Amino acid sequence: MAGRFVPNISFGHPVVRIGLDDRYDQGPELVRWEVATATAGAVLSVNPLDEPNVPASKRNTGELLERWQRERGLGEGEPASREGELSAWTGAAGGEDASPPDLLQALWDGLSAGDYFAVLAYLQQTHDRQDLLQRLRLLARDRQAMSPASGLLRGGAA
Repeated sequence: MAGRFVPNISFGHPVVRIGLDDRYDQGPELVRWEVATATAGAVLSVNPLDEPNVPASKRNTGELLERWQRERGLGEGEPASREGELSAWTGAAGGEDASPPDLLQALWDGLSAGDYFAVLAYLQQTHDRQDLLQRLRLLARDRQAMSPASGLLRGGAA
């Protein structure tokens, strides 16, 4: 397992290993990281307990839920690209010739070291899909000097 952390260390990402003897050690760890968060916030002159935009986010979520109840949908709009059963929605127009893989390649080409990259796949979980996402995550880590996240979220068709 230690070998899995080497690329993150070589990219300059901090890696901390803390051994726990049993599940009861989790409580003190929680306190440690709460204190660390408060201390880091104080050093950076940031209030770690301030939650900006929480009221606005709650209001927006309420509006979306009301819309869902009224319309039974959120009006996702048209995908930027569609190929068979695969559709891709992006923040940019895809153009008529852009396939979902083309859009993914354009996203990939625009990544730089230090960027945030996550794949949120709304698919039913299978070992094959989990393996594919893990390979994509490791590729981003190794080629782009990033520490990306990925995961399968419940929903979608098999």
